[in-house]
Amino acid sequence: MKRMISFLAIGALALTSCGQKDPQNGGNFSIGGHVGEQAPAVSLTDLDGETLTLDSLAGEIVILSVWSEICAECLGVEGDLNEIEKLSTQYAQNGQGVSVFAPNFIDPVWRIHELKEEGDYRVAILYDPDKTFAEAFEISELPVMLVFVIDRSGIIRYRQSGVDLDSIEEVITSIPD
Repeated sequence: MKRMISFLAIGALALTSCGQKDPQNGGNFSIGGHVGEQAPAVSLTDLDGETLTLDSLAGEIVILSVWSEICAECLGVEGDLNEIEKLSTQYAQNGQGVSVFAPNFIDPVWRIHELKEEGDYRVAILYDPDKTFAEAFEISELPVMLVFVIDRSGIIRYRQSGVDLDSIEEVITSIPD
């Protein structure tokens, strides 16, 4: 089934150079929220309209998996969002103090609702209606899912384009209790 891909113009954020890797960033896609830095204090909205702030999650490990419909690898049965959902379920069952969220700053909220229903996703999907999250984390393109792991004190310990569950697990287990 062909999926209609929609592009949403984002005021100050230009999705230029989509898919081009940044040679000065170890070949990774250009994104902010650098490893070793304090995560920006931002808020996101869940699909019920409730606001969630990163500050309110202090003391927990937070995984942010940024996605959108334009990310070809994010959706579908074998997609990255399904992989992140498995991770979310695993940590919820183990009660290890790891919270997993899937923010989206590109698609309109009505489309995010449709995509969640179509994929039957249970991971906590958030959206960024005013683009403050995207700006604070300096996300300027989204050709693949971007994953951040933030430790219990709010320090970014991992950022990567694409989903590598083994690497994410390794980072999480290296964070002291």
